[in-house]
Amino acid sequence: MKGSEGSQKAKYLRKYAYVDFSVLQSEWDFLENVRQIRNLIIHHHSSVSPLDKDWHTVRKFIDKNSTLIRFKDDIMETDDSGKLIHEIYPSHRFDFIITSPELNKKLLKTATIFFDQLIPQIDFKKPTV
Repeated sequence: MKGSEGSQKAKYLRKYAYVDFSVLQSEWDFLENVRQIRNLIIHHHSSVSPLDKDWHTVRKFIDKNSTLIRFKDDIMETDDSGKLIHEIYPSHRFDFIITSPELNKKLLKTATIFFDQLIPQIDFKKPTV
């Protein structure tokens, strides 16, 4: 299946297990965002660049969860002309840090909710028409 790792999983579950993601979407999105964060921690030493494909998603996630994870630097910093530094230097990598163990608790709670809703939906039998 083509697409990102996350979209491949969702496509598989929709196509072969007949899972309806409409009830799982918010949990799925959170888990996918944490997967992206994890990959950046492992492969990019907890940093993200405006050139990375995940920049907007990760930035939005960090903004939304700022009590749990934050950028070490001010990503809204501007130069003397008022232009955003991350727009002037798009290859600059911005480090982030997980500031609270509550992120792990939220991850576990979200994963539990997700799997509690997912497992009853899985059905590998082809529906009858």
